[in-house]
Amino acid sequence: MLVRESLRGETGAGTVLAVGLIGAIVLAFGLGHIAFSFTYTRMQNQSIADQIAVAASDSLRGLSEGFPCEVATSLANRNRVTLDECRIAGFEVFIRIHTDALAVEVSAKARAGPS
Repeated sequence: MLVRESLRGETGAGTVLAVGLIGAIVLAFGLGHIAFSFTYTRMQNQSIADQIAVAASDSLRGLSEGFPCEVATSLANRNRVTLDECRIAGFEVFIRIHTDALAVEVSAKARAGPS
């Protein structure tokens, strides 16, 4: 009789525990997705910055047509990033770009030129 009375007080406790556990799992997956998204965006921006710097450097050295910073601007527009800086020092080109990911600015820098 005592066992039956003590079990009556536990109605619904398993449901609350299950809902809490499911909520924690969903939160963990959501935070993991956000972290992956930022990492992916950062890596993608670095790749784009490297490509823009190499193309601008090729233009500076006469290996392709166009002015270096105009080439950099064109490539940045095609890749949907914002070109913050295009600086030429000697035969080196310095590029800085950024894009917005979930209302946070993700930036990347690159340098290209002869070794």
